[in-house]
Amino acid sequence: MNQESIFLQYRCHTAQSGFSLLQLTMVLLASSILFGSLISVREFSTKFTARKLVAEMYEVRDMVHHYSERYGAIPGDDANASNYLPGAENAFPGYGPYFYRSGDGRIEGNWIGDREPRMFWQHVRLAGLAKGDPTKPDAFNAVGGRIGVTSDANLPTRPPGTRGLHAVCTSRIQGAIAAAMDGHIDDGNASKGQVWAAPEINLRHITKPTPTQPYSPFQTFTVCMAF
Repeated sequence: MNQESIFLQYRCHTAQSGFSLLQLTMVLLASSILFGSLISVREFSTKFTARKLVAEMYEVRDMVHHYSERYGAIPGDDANASNYLPGAENAFPGYGPYFYRSGDGRIEGNWIGDREPRMFWQHVRLAGLAKGDPTKPDAFNAVGGRIGVTSDANLPTRPPGTRGLHAVCTSRIQGAIAAAMDGHIDDGNASKGQVWAAPEINLRHITKPTPTQPYSPFQTFTVCMAF
């Protein structure tokens, strides 16, 4: 076989087994569309989850308002709850190491662990304002973290000038979702405004004054909203 025959066979084989320019263009175009679709799906999922978590925070705020309008007291701080909610505990002072002043309009204590924040869930559930078992002293958010309410400072440090006696907090929120929540309600800044947040360590809820930090996609946050 001469050299010219070998060259012609090589060109024929290359034409049959390789990609044409059109084929390569189509592959790149399909890859771009797929990559763009994946980003769009991820962004949609982030926004959808953020809005669901925001809705939960608004629901807690509304529970406080509706209970107050109906019974003239704050759930969790209600010293007369058993008068109109059979099975309810009444708020009272002098529990544990703290002196909770029942009837002062404040939900005092750690937002997930202390007496008045725990009784909050009992009161609103017995009143039909929230779903769930009234004997359970806690509630969970859409991503498996905790959600609760307090009037104290045992949470991510409230920014100066933030108004509102109470704060609803929700935990284990991925940074991108937390940023979307803040942007949906407020200004998107974790360190100022009505919504603020602090990064968690090992998915542990923030239950003591903790400096706020900018949202990072590589961390989870406890996010709070004042009302």
